[in-house]
Amino acid sequence: VEVVTAYRRYQAALTPLGMTIDELRLSPRRAWRLRLDSGMQIALGREQTNVRLARFVAFYPRVFAAPTVANTADVPVATAPPAHPVTVDLRYPDGFAVQMPRGVSPFKLSSS
Repeated sequence: VEVVTAYRRYQAALTPLGMTIDELRLSPRRAWRLRLDSGMQIALGREQTNVRLARFVAFYPRVFAAPTVANTADVPVATAPPAHPVTVDLRYPDGFAVQMPRGVSPFKLSSS
């Protein structure tokens, strides 16, 4: 029941990004990990998983999607559409770590 409830909650959060969960794991240490249909792995950890996933959902389009409208807010956006991450680690209190595909250069951010 816990896994089904978590799946529904996490999938609802990711749906606006067009992402689908292929696999949801709960480790013996009670840490959550997702694998998406794109192959991307997301480490949520054990605590504040909803807050962490919401932070990812809020920032993902700004960082990993091509800008489609003028950036009126002073928020960095990707200057070119980069490759999607292989792994995203959301277990940090104020951000997240990303592993990009091998050979992909880090992208530059711009506030315009």
